[in-house]
Amino acid sequence: MELRAFLDRLQGVTASGNGYLALCPAHSDHRPSLSVSEHDGKILVNCFVGCTAEHIVAALGLQMNDLFTEPVAAKPSPSEGCTLAEYANAKRLDPETLTSWGIHQETYQGKPCICIPYYGENGRNLRTRRRKAMLKTEGADRRFDWCKGTGVAMYGLWKLQECTERGYALVVEGESDCHACWQNGIPALGVPGASTWKAEWAKPLAGLRVMVWHEGDSGGMSLIQRVAQDLPAAQVIRRPKAFKDLSEAHAQGVDIRRFVQEAMEHAKPIATEVATDEQTTKTTEDDGLLTAERLQDLAPWVSDKLNHQLRRETKEIIASKLCEWLLRHHRLMVDVTQDEAKRGRPYVVDDDSSIWHVERHSRAIELLLFRAGLNPAEEAYSFVLKNLELKAVTDGTRVSLCSWQTSKDSTLYISCGPSALVRVRNGHLEKLPNGTDDVWFVGTAVYPTWSPTAPMQPQDLAAFKPALTTPHEVPLYTPAVQHVLIDVWLISLLSGLRPTPIAAAIGQKGGGKTELGRACVRLLLGQGSDVTSIPTDKRDYAAITTNQPIVVFDNVDTDIPTWFADELAGTATGKEIQARKLFTDGNLISRPQTAAVYVSTRTAAFCRPDIAERLLPVLTTEFADDRRIADSDLLAEVDANREAVLSWCAIKAGELLSVRQQAPRGLPLRFVDFARMVWAYMKTQDRPELAAGHLQALRRAQALAVGEGDPLTQEIVAHFDRIVAGGHLWRGSASDLVRALKADGADLPFYGGGKAVATQLREAKPTLALFGLSLSEQRSGSNTLFMLHGTVEGQGNGENGKCVDCGRDETLPNVNVCREDIRRIPVFPVSPPGEAPRDNTLGFESEAVERPF
Repeated sequence: MELRAFLDRLQGVTASGNGYLALCPAHSDHRPSLSVSEHDGKILVNCFVGCTAEHIVAALGLQMNDLFTEPVAAKPSPSEGCTLAEYANAKRLDPETLTSWGIHQETYQGKPCICIPYYGENGRNLRTRRRKAMLKTEGADRRFDWCKGTGVAMYGLWKLQECTERGYALVVEGESDCHACWQNGIPALGVPGASTWKAEWAKPLAGLRVMVWHEGDSGGMSLIQRVAQDLPAAQVIRRPKAFKDLSEAHAQGVDIRRFVQEAMEHAKPIATEVATDEQTTKTTEDDGLLTAERLQDLAPWVSDKLNHQLRRETKEIIASKLCEWLLRHHRLMVDVTQDEAKRGRPYVVDDDSSIWHVERHSRAIELLLFRAGLNPAEEAYSFVLKNLELKAVTDGTRVSLCSWQTSKDSTLYISCGPSALVRVRNGHLEKLPNGTDDVWFVGTAVYPTWSPTAPMQPQDLAAFKPALTTPHEVPLYTPAVQHVLIDVWLISLLSGLRPTPIAAAIGQKGGGKTELGRACVRLLLGQGSDVTSIPTDKRDYAAITTNQPIVVFDNVDTDIPTWFADELAGTATGKEIQARKLFTDGNLISRPQTAAVYVSTRTAAFCRPDIAERLLPVLTTEFADDRRIADSDLLAEVDANREAVLSWCAIKAGELLSVRQQAPRGLPLRFVDFARMVWAYMKTQDRPELAAGHLQALRRAQALAVGEGDPLTQEIVAHFDRIVAGGHLWRGSASDLVRALKADGADLPFYGGGKAVATQLREAKPTLALFGLSLSEQRSGSNTLFMLHGTVEGQGNGENGKCVDCGRDETLPNVNVCREDIRRIPVFPVSPPGEAPRDNTLGFESEAVERPF
């Protein structure tokens, strides 16, 4: 078949580059998506939507071998105009007959064109239409325009008498179809375009059998629907697959007179055709939506709907079908654990299994609907978005979505980017799509993408090995024990265990405190994450701790907000943040503080007794010069081995979550779950008997961390000997104790009354015990009396019980700390490598070699 003949079978043909663009006949196409060109004797077709060549050829009533052709002359340029001879030759019409119908050639804007007069019933020219080209140009169809005049009429009204004599009229689209019919003796009238039909045109056709030619496209159906409103008795002749219209059939040599006579015998009532077409359209749409597997497969259908007049009905159809498709594929969900006052929070699942909150101004939702054919700038977008939100709440799959990681049926699931998860089971890691085993991670609360690989322990990387040191007061809190606790803390983060102790790296500069924090946050959140300073507003603090799995506060020493200690204590206990979403909204939104907190500090000035018992102290000294490594090298090593360390933590997390159920009761730590994880870790090392000792050492180290945040404890220890006047027991109320301390020169803030002081005393009990002072209480009538007692005979730092620094013989019982130095708690001085500290407030001793477990 020649290229020209193939193009004549297509609709909407326009020249484009070295070929043509046309409407694809294999799908409902309203924006030219079919590319046609000729190369080496073959017609090449390509549908941008994805229709195959076989489907395209079949839709045209052709075979694949029809795509082979002989080389043809170069395509005519649309800019060359249109002569009468070219028109007659292309349509196989007699030029003289065309002239007898008033058609003639003129020059318009310097190029030839043919003029087609529209005569009325009385033969008077109503208006003239020019044809300026045989083929469409790229873009708008500029082949036709009208000469000066007003109004549009049917073409061929001067032949209405012939229609009356024959008893019928065939209504067709365009002048060329009329010309082909008239040359073959068929009474026909033409409309200038499918959308130009007017109700008054039905009047001259009254009393005639009217048949309308249906070209089979949306334009043809539009004409049928318009005529049906004004001529309900009309009939329809549907074009066969072999040709588009009667002009094309005549050009191919078809006996169109005989064809029309036979087609008239099978013409269908126009009302039936309209109903059938509506049902077919609906069925085709439903079939197309049913077979669509991805949102982008819906884009052609959505675009087709948007090309029509955008009425409310059109927006409702798009929204309804999109919601129906999402519900059918279980991709419209509502999280029942959020926004309970609004019956849950709506979510939609993207093609890649990521799941996103349905809300305005969400870039993820904009991209998702854009792939489905909706542009956020279009009016229909907001309409569809609101329908998705409401439909999800009423009919969506009810789920409990997860953040970061979760466990289910003894299996641990860890997020892996927005579209995947890693399943940890029986020591094996498997990367799977999000939603596996009905576990869904919200796209905004996932770890950056990672893949399971050969595991590597964190301690194999230098950034996870700060210069740890052992405090004299707690000789069992060795660097080796602290390394175990750091490992368990990291494992607990990935296991989803919350709340966890606050990891507090305490020590002077140069010990790797900050780099350990950076390593932890980059391990979980990737290269773009870093440490942060304390927010200036506690609302910012709440936003961080409720939206991140870990937060690292660096250099928490000066300008600490008064609210920070309270908020830090709340985070460590899993406090929930309640706030109103809008000032006009009375409903409170409750969000848990899910972040694990790491703090680096020199002074621990924020550390009150209630915070100390929630602390995991990481005690550091200064690195020797030959052990220093550039920060950039430390972090580069973490980034390069992130997947390996995550794999180790994930495997261990799955293992410890299972083993911890065997842990004995009564482990010595406020955080029972964390204590069980420590026991489970030691169990996997075949040394469970060491767990209690590690936890006891941790509890004693916690008391050491109490600092400027608890001036009452400092002053009690510093003034105890003087307020007991050389004895070993002080007895009185909480208010009496404050008065006694102040009388001896203690500098104490106002606590707000005896009850507040009593609370402070009870919280300070573990710290006081570490310094050899036991605290007890008893009721005396309506009052509570406290007793402070020096518990054990002292063993001083120097000879004969005298302090090596100040020479006093009134040293603390059983504690190697001088009372005169206690005011400097908890400044941790650094000693030269290999030399035990002399002026050492807490008596830390740096170990060159770690002690065994």
